[in-house]
Amino acid sequence: MLVNTVLNSIEGGFENLVRNYLQTTHSWLCMIHEQRYLQRLASCGGVPDAEFAIMTLAMYLGSPATDKFKDGKEDKTFLDGVYRAVKELHRFRSDQGPCFLMVISGVLIALYEIWHGRNDTTRSSLGITASAAYYLGLDLSASYTSPSHAKGTSLLEERKRVWWGLIVVDR
Repeated sequence: MLVNTVLNSIEGGFENLVRNYLQTTHSWLCMIHEQRYLQRLASCGGVPDAEFAIMTLAMYLGSPATDKFKDGKEDKTFLDGVYRAVKELHRFRSDQGPCFLMVISGVLIALYEIWHGRNDTTRSSLGITASAAYYLGLDLSASYTSPSHAKGTSLLEERKRVWWGLIVVDR
Protein backbone atom coordinates (compact mmCIF):
# COMPACT_ATOMS: atom_id res chain seq x y z
CA MET A 1 0.00 0.00 0.00
CA LEU A 2 1.32 3.43 -0.98
CA VAL A 3 0.58 5.01 2.41
CA ASN A 4 2.79 2.43 4.15
CA THR A 5 5.58 2.92 1.60
CA VAL A 6 5.58 6.67 2.22
CA LEU A 7 5.36 6.26 6.00
CA ASN A 8 8.28 3.81 5.93
CA SER A 9 10.37 6.40 4.08
CA ILE A 10 9.78 8.98 6.82
CA GLU A 11 11.82 8.83 9.98
CA GLY A 12 9.23 8.88 12.77
CA GLY A 13 6.48 7.82 10.35
CA PHE A 14 3.03 9.27 10.40
CA GLU A 15 3.58 11.56 13.38
CA ASN A 16 6.39 13.42 11.60
CA LEU A 17 4.45 13.60 8.32
CA VAL A 18 1.55 15.31 10.09
CA ARG A 19 3.79 17.50 12.25
CA ASN A 20 5.78 18.69 9.23
CA TYR A 21 2.60 19.57 7.34
CA LEU A 22 1.05 21.38 10.31
CA GLN A 23 4.22 23.36 11.05
CA THR A 24 4.86 24.39 7.45
CA THR A 25 2.14 24.47 4.80
CA HIS A 26 -0.72 24.53 7.31
CA SER A 27 0.69 27.68 8.92
CA TRP A 28 -0.16 29.75 5.81
CA LEU A 29 -2.70 27.54 3.99
CA CYS A 30 -4.77 26.11 6.79
CA MET A 31 -7.56 24.20 5.09
CA ILE A 32 -7.62 21.12 7.30
CA HIS A 33 -9.34 21.28 10.67
CA GLU A 34 -6.55 19.83 12.80
CA GLN A 35 -8.71 18.42 15.60
CA ARG A 36 -11.19 16.82 13.17
CA TYR A 37 -8.30 15.33 11.17
CA LEU A 38 -6.69 13.81 14.28
CA GLN A 39 -10.04 12.44 15.49
CA ARG A 40 -10.68 10.83 12.12
CA LEU A 41 -7.19 9.37 12.16
CA ALA A 42 -7.76 7.87 15.62
CA SER A 43 -11.16 6.47 14.64
CA CYS A 44 -9.93 4.70 11.49
CA GLY A 45 -7.79 2.30 13.52
CA GLY A 46 -4.80 2.53 11.19
CA VAL A 47 -6.84 1.61 8.09
CA PRO A 48 -7.96 4.88 6.48
CA ASP A 49 -10.61 5.06 3.79
CA ALA A 50 -9.55 6.03 0.28
CA GLU A 51 -10.33 9.74 0.59
CA PHE A 52 -8.50 10.11 3.90
CA ALA A 53 -5.47 8.17 2.60
CA ILE A 54 -5.29 10.30 -0.56
CA MET A 55 -5.54 13.50 1.49
CA THR A 56 -2.77 12.31 3.82
CA LEU A 57 -0.52 11.53 0.87
CA ALA A 58 -1.34 14.94 -0.61
CA MET A 59 -0.32 16.49 2.73
CA TYR A 60 3.05 14.73 2.29
CA LEU A 61 3.42 16.16 -1.22
CA GLY A 62 2.13 19.59 -0.17
CA SER A 63 4.68 20.12 2.58
CA PRO A 64 8.30 21.07 1.96
CA ALA A 65 11.25 18.77 2.60
CA THR A 66 12.66 19.11 6.09
CA ASP A 67 16.11 18.75 7.58
CA LYS A 68 14.67 17.86 11.01
CA PHE A 69 14.21 14.19 10.05
CA LYS A 70 14.60 11.91 7.02
CA ASP A 71 11.42 12.32 4.96
CA GLY A 72 12.23 10.45 1.74
CA LYS A 73 12.00 13.60 -0.39
CA GLU A 74 15.72 13.59 -1.17
CA ASP A 75 15.08 10.63 -3.50
CA LYS A 76 13.58 12.39 -6.54
CA THR A 77 12.62 9.10 -8.22
CA PHE A 78 10.69 8.02 -5.13
CA LEU A 79 9.03 11.43 -4.79
CA ASP A 80 8.03 11.48 -8.46
CA GLY A 81 6.56 7.98 -8.10
CA VAL A 82 4.53 9.07 -5.07
CA TYR A 83 3.32 12.15 -6.96
CA ARG A 84 2.25 10.11 -10.00
CA ALA A 85 0.44 7.54 -7.84
CA VAL A 86 -1.35 10.17 -5.73
CA LYS A 87 -2.30 12.13 -8.84
CA GLU A 88 -3.77 8.98 -10.41
CA LEU A 89 -5.60 7.97 -7.21
CA HIS A 90 -7.00 11.50 -6.94
CA ARG A 91 -8.15 11.45 -10.56
CA PHE A 92 -9.74 8.01 -10.15
CA ARG A 93 -11.60 9.01 -6.96
CA SER A 94 -12.64 12.38 -8.41
CA ASP A 95 -14.17 10.59 -11.41
CA GLN A 96 -16.56 8.90 -8.97
CA GLY A 97 -18.07 12.23 -7.91
CA PRO A 98 -17.23 15.32 -5.87
CA CYS A 99 -15.88 14.85 -2.36
CA PHE A 100 -14.76 17.48 0.15
CA LEU A 101 -11.51 15.68 1.01
CA MET A 102 -10.67 15.43 -2.69
CA VAL A 103 -10.95 19.21 -2.98
CA ILE A 104 -8.37 19.58 -0.19
CA SER A 105 -6.20 16.92 -1.84
CA GLY A 106 -6.48 18.64 -5.22
CA VAL A 107 -5.31 21.96 -3.79
CA LEU A 108 -2.30 20.27 -2.16
CA ILE A 109 -1.45 18.34 -5.33
CA ALA A 110 -1.61 21.59 -7.33
CA LEU A 111 0.66 23.24 -4.76
CA TYR A 112 3.20 20.43 -5.25
CA GLU A 113 2.95 20.88 -9.02
CA ILE A 114 3.58 24.62 -8.72
CA TRP A 115 6.62 24.06 -6.49
CA HIS A 116 8.03 21.57 -9.02
CA GLY A 117 7.35 23.67 -12.14
CA ARG A 118 4.64 21.36 -13.52
CA ASN A 119 2.56 24.23 -14.88
CA ASP A 120 0.87 22.09 -17.54
CA THR A 121 -0.60 19.70 -14.95
CA THR A 122 -1.32 22.40 -12.36
CA ARG A 123 -4.01 23.90 -14.57
CA SER A 124 -5.84 20.59 -14.98
CA SER A 125 -5.54 19.77 -11.26
CA LEU A 126 -7.02 23.12 -10.32
CA GLY A 127 -9.77 22.75 -12.93
CA ILE A 128 -10.90 19.38 -11.57
CA THR A 129 -10.66 20.68 -8.01
CA ALA A 130 -12.55 23.90 -8.74
CA SER A 131 -15.34 21.95 -10.47
CA ALA A 132 -15.77 19.74 -7.40
CA ALA A 133 -15.66 22.77 -5.10
CA TYR A 134 -18.41 24.53 -7.08
CA TYR A 135 -20.51 21.36 -7.13
CA LEU A 136 -20.18 21.07 -3.33
CA GLY A 137 -21.16 24.73 -2.92
CA LEU A 138 -17.88 25.84 -1.36
CA ASP A 139 -18.08 29.11 -3.27
CA LEU A 140 -21.37 29.86 -1.52
CA SER A 141 -20.00 29.04 1.93
CA ALA A 142 -17.58 31.97 1.63
CA SER A 143 -20.50 34.36 2.16
CA TYR A 144 -22.26 32.46 4.97
CA THR A 145 -22.17 34.21 8.31
CA SER A 146 -24.04 31.66 10.40
CA PRO A 147 -23.68 27.90 10.33
CA SER A 148 -26.39 25.99 8.54
CA HIS A 149 -24.52 22.70 8.69
CA ALA A 150 -25.17 20.04 11.32
CA LYS A 151 -21.58 20.24 12.63
CA GLY A 152 -21.81 24.00 13.05
CA THR A 153 -19.22 26.70 12.95
CA SER A 154 -16.06 24.59 12.61
CA LEU A 155 -17.34 22.86 9.47
CA LEU A 156 -18.43 26.17 7.97
CA GLU A 157 -15.01 27.65 8.77
CA GLU A 158 -13.28 24.65 7.20
CA ARG A 159 -15.38 24.99 4.04
CA LYS A 160 -14.47 28.68 3.82
CA ARG A 161 -10.77 27.95 4.32
CA VAL A 162 -10.75 25.30 1.62
CA TRP A 163 -12.49 27.64 -0.82
CA TRP A 164 -10.04 30.46 -0.12
CA GLY A 165 -7.14 27.99 -0.21
CA LEU A 166 -8.21 27.02 -3.72
CA ILE A 167 -8.31 30.69 -4.73
CA VAL A 168 -4.86 31.41 -3.23
CA VAL A 169 -3.20 28.46 -4.97
CA ASP A 170 -4.97 29.28 -8.25
CA ARG A 171 -3.56 32.80 -8.23
